[in-house]
Amino acid sequence: MRLRTNWPLLWRLAGAEDWPPSALLGNDFDWANKTGTGFVAHHGDETLYLIDRDWFGWPDPPQWSLASYDRRQDRYYVWGDFAECPPAWRLP
Repeated sequence: MRLRTNWPLLWRLAGAEDWPPSALLGNDFDWANKTGTGFVAHHGDETLYLIDRDWFGWPDPPQWSLASYDRRQDRYYVWGDFAECPPAWRLP
């Protein structure tokens, strides 16, 4: 996750065609797909998925969550939750 926070990512709103198959990344990412509250970005061989929860803060998880798909390894990763987006990232 720390490596990805330094990448200069330009996020865009994720459309239905951007998301992986349902349930692959978990319920929060499926909800973001259904409600349009997610973003997608590309860097190198990775496609990154960022969700912006409309419910967050204790006792709920932090506002943001990051996952990615690595094309070289053909594998999905869930990197974790955080309260603020890194300054290197640009959101619409």
